[in-house]
Amino acid sequence: MQQVLVSAIAVIGTLLGATATYFLQRKITERAHAEGRKEQRRKELVEALVAYGSAVMSLRRAEYDRWNRRNESPDGVTPLETRMEAYRLRAEARSALFHVRLLVDPGSHGELVKQAESALELAKNASKAATLEELSTRGEDARVALERVIDGANRLLRSTS
Repeated sequence: MQQVLVSAIAVIGTLLGATATYFLQRKITERAHAEGRKEQRRKELVEALVAYGSAVMSLRRAEYDRWNRRNESPDGVTPLETRMEAYRLRAEARSALFHVRLLVDPGSHGELVKQAESALELAKNASKAATLEELSTRGEDARVALERVIDGANRLLRSTS
């Protein structure tokens, strides 16, 4: 009888150990998957922010070019290809902004999204300047706004790592 009791205790101990190991391994695996998802999301956000910043700066350059071409023209009309390039880059920048918005939590980081929208609008409106000085001011405002977005994103990324 004593041998049966010892065997039963050994079997129960083995089952308890296997069960505990299973649950611990499951918890560790879930944690590793969560960390992997978090790191993947962080990388996607970095890529989206880089694409957004590049698109806004390209748009800013195209709007400068649009302004210069309009002011070089005797009748003050922007050539079609310059306008079309600016429109294409606007769409590209807006698309990059949408990607950023998909990855940033609007509840806790809505200010970053608002700053990104503002930087895009400032870059887009650079060509509406009346003078070269105003163009320069508008372009500088767009650059500063974009730097604010990048600084805010940097803080966000550091807080999530």
